[in-house]
Amino acid sequence: MAQVTGQAPKENRMAQQMNTWLKKLKTWLGYLAFAGVAFLIGLYIVAPRVERSRDSYLPETFTKLPTGIVQITGETGSMMLPVSIADTSQARTQGLSGVGATAFANKFVLFAQSRETTSNSTYNFTGVRVPLEVAVISEAGKVLSVQSVPLTTPRLSVSENHRWLLIAKAGTFEPYGIKVDSA
Repeated sequence: MAQVTGQAPKENRMAQQMNTWLKKLKTWLGYLAFAGVAFLIGLYIVAPRVERSRDSYLPETFTKLPTGIVQITGETGSMMLPVSIADTSQARTQGLSGVGATAFANKFVLFAQSRETTSNSTYNFTGVRVPLEVAVISEAGKVLSVQSVPLTTPRLSVSENHRWLLIAKAGTFEPYGIKVDSA
């Protein structure tokens, strides 16, 4: 007769416990890997959206606009204003999309036409995240009108014959003396 020892069932129990713990470990490592991948995907999708929602965000279409200086004569005298110039149809359509308040902190935007417009013109302001003022300027350089563009306005329609639009953050024109009949 074979002698039975108490070692075999103990080793068997330890092997079962080890297998149970290994299965649990694999399950938790799977959850951890899934959470890590989900986190990376979230960063890839969410982080750019968060960045674009900040007031300091400057989209590439805005930063690539050429810059210049325009001279304006207002109530306070003659002054030089730094401007970003949107002189193409694409720049006028996409140049301000997504722009926040910081972009207009110390700069104006000039929508320049190649010639004086003679019909009703519509300008796109979709995605602009700051209220604006727009000075409509004639071929002779005289301000014909000043219009407000509230925060959620997608388009601005200008009925006067004009050559340029000078755009700034709402409330900026008054300190510079820019108003109707300024030159």
